[in-house]
Amino acid sequence: LKYFREEYRRHIEDKRCDAFVCKNLVGAPCQAACPVDTEPWRYVALIEKGQYEQAYQIIREANPLPAISARVCDRKCEHRCSLGVGGGEAIAVRAMKRFVTDRVDPAVYHPDMHSANGQGKKVAVVGAGPAGLAAAHGLSLLGHKVTIIEAEQEPGGMLACSLPAYRLPRRIVRAEIATLMNENIRLQHGVVLGKDATIRELFAEGFKAIFLAMGAHESWRL
Repeated sequence: LKYFREEYRRHIEDKRCDAFVCKNLVGAPCQAACPVDTEPWRYVALIEKGQYEQAYQIIREANPLPAISARVCDRKCEHRCSLGVGGGEAIAVRAMKRFVTDRVDPAVYHPDMHSANGQGKKVAVVGAGPAGLAAAHGLSLLGHKVTIIEAEQEPGGMLACSLPAYRLPRRIVRAEIATLMNENIRLQHGVVLGKDATIRELFAEGFKAIFLAMGAHESWRL
């Protein structure tokens, strides 16, 4: 393809229409706009009925860090909300998500942890930011043994070292990360890739795969 190659690929491989014109792919615009495919229309309806725990479970099924995104998400769902696009005011989806995550104990959500039946692999994740934590959590639920190596003394990446505490309280970050930890995840602090460990050394230790999620920290001009 000479033109629109990426757009074509998104339709075929990702089943996404970034122009929001293909009704068979878009469905609910708010859900289609969400990078993690959350279903705002479902949990908003549950909130309206007062079913907050059920709403939390819908949010958490798609999003491993719901309390964090309820504070710092850029609200793509609201930009595509049918009410807002039609000339009215969009539903305050992020605020409603925060309403739920502030009131519901994360313990109500019980993710399915599959048994690997001896087929689980050792996986190393470099970086304990959002990407690394989400990858480690997902792999652990599939039965793999995951070791996260983190250069800093606290997990969270940019959530902990960049976003100001008045915008994203540190207690929220720590509590959210704690909900992702389980017996299949081990976290090592103060380990710098290229200095304290190398890719070759990690493979030599028996890791079958390595997920690089060390980020690309760089200051932006105001």
